[in-house]
Amino acid sequence: MSSFILQPDEAFPTLSQAPVIEAVLELRSRVETEWEEERMTELLKERLPQFPKVESLHGMMTEMRFEPGAAPAQSAKDLGWLGLVMRHEDGKQVVRFQRDTFAFSQLSPYPGWNTFVDRALDLWRVHESGTQPVEIARIGLRFINRIDLTGPEVKLEDYLVAAPKEPNGLALPLSGFLHRDTLAVPGHDFAVQITRTIQPPAGDASLGFGLIIDVDVFSTKPWAGTREELRSRLLQMRWLKNKAFFGSLTPQAKSRLR
Repeated sequence: MSSFILQPDEAFPTLSQAPVIEAVLELRSRVETEWEEERMTELLKERLPQFPKVESLHGMMTEMRFEPGAAPAQSAKDLGWLGLVMRHEDGKQVVRFQRDTFAFSQLSPYPGWNTFVDRALDLWRVHESGTQPVEIARIGLRFINRIDLTGPEVKLEDYLVAAPKEPNGLALPLSGFLHRDTLAVPGHDFAVQITRTIQPPAGDASLGFGLIIDVDVFSTKPWAGTREELRSRLLQMRWLKNKAFFGSLTPQAKSRLR
């Protein structure tokens, strides 16, 4: 198969009601420096005073052993300190720092691509300064979208270009579904995973169901490059994300979100 052409400069519709409930940038890296709790905690708290809510992460591994003629034996191993989760004072930004994993989450309302990626890369530079990664093993860009389904009778074919339907001869109402596709990108070390499902009302049933379109674009090979090259790769991944999201929606659904 020939190489797929990426077009990161392509324009997409501007949505006045952006359905993004969480946007995540995750970078997994190969690190050779020591991961020291005291040093990293001091560094992160000093550099990020705007993230005052700090949670320390500790790991525990449980193991069960089964031997003939004996009762199952359970043992636990303390994995020690893993890192920190820090929450912004606005309650909408969460960042996780671990030795080989950095993850930034932006909760709704989504502020737009430029603000999101600037915030994420500023925080990544803080992580870089403390870990000095040799290479990035995986880049992940994930956008979770929720579209409220309203009206007395919801028809998923009004929202999705490839809506689920009941089997022939079994005309029963659809009460839920889960569909996941993983797409390779020929000629590029990227893949796209698209998950579509229905989210039931949380608490108040009058709020209705939500259509979840979860798009995860990720790299498939280790990579080492400059910060500007990383930004360029993220633009390519953003384009793939947008193609997957907008390509999943009907014209009627796009019009409703504008």
